[in-house]
Amino acid sequence: MTEFTRELMYGKRPVRRTNPKPGQSEWYYLDPRGASTFSDMKEIDVPSENSPNPYAAAIQNELYENDKYNYKQLYGNTPPPPVQTQNYNTQSGYPELRDDKRNTFNSAIESFVRTSDTPQSDNSFTNQIVGAARDLGENYINMVNANYKSTPEMQKQGTTIDNYYHCVGNYDAAQRGAWGSATATAIGLGRELIDYPKNVLLKGKTFEQANDDFRNDMNVNADGRRMARTGRYNSAFDACDKYRPTGYDPQDRFKYYKK
Repeated sequence: MTEFTRELMYGKRPVRRTNPKPGQSEWYYLDPRGASTFSDMKEIDVPSENSPNPYAAAIQNELYENDKYNYKQLYGNTPPPPVQTQNYNTQSGYPELRDDKRNTFNSAIESFVRTSDTPQSDNSFTNQIVGAARDLGENYINMVNANYKSTPEMQKQGTTIDNYYHCVGNYDAAQRGAWGSATATAIGLGRELIDYPKNVLLKGKTFEQANDDFRNDMNVNADGRRMARTGRYNSAFDACDKYRPTGYDPQDRFKYYKK
């Protein structure tokens, strides 16, 4: 194995995507933790070529414990640094919630997303259910943080950032299999049943407006799951692009801390 290949395989050198899809960064690191083959490796998106691997210390520690030979080739005799809490999610590279968007409920979802390990390659019953919940939670976090960009102009287009992330989350969940799709259906219905009285009692919407919101969200959720089953799309970002408001770039998830 060449030095260049070894650095790529163990998350020390970033990889460039030649044709990143909407919602993907141009650059990412491979994450070898828990992977038995190259295809099992996760991708850790980063904003640019010069962005450090946010999980470098954790990967280095695991390599030190399990593969002394490759560790020595990469780091010599230097011991690994202590592992610190990172601000990125290993699968998506999404940052943490902004402080002004964090509450008990959102923090619980964020914690679940960061700590659950649900590779798409694992089709087990349990993984489909946990993975689907994680997919929905991950996209909920993005939706909450991105909504500050939902301008009146976007609203006039007939779609919103909410619709976009509802679709993406349900698409990803349904990609996991029948149990993933069923889990997304149940969670989506449960959320809408909770949101309905909130819209009327707390947000001051009329029953007609609450009914419209309910039907819209349920239809968008179902559309995301339907498109995943067709097998016609390369990713959720391709399938759900019709719901993306003009002017909103999913890559902005890397920028919101600067606002």
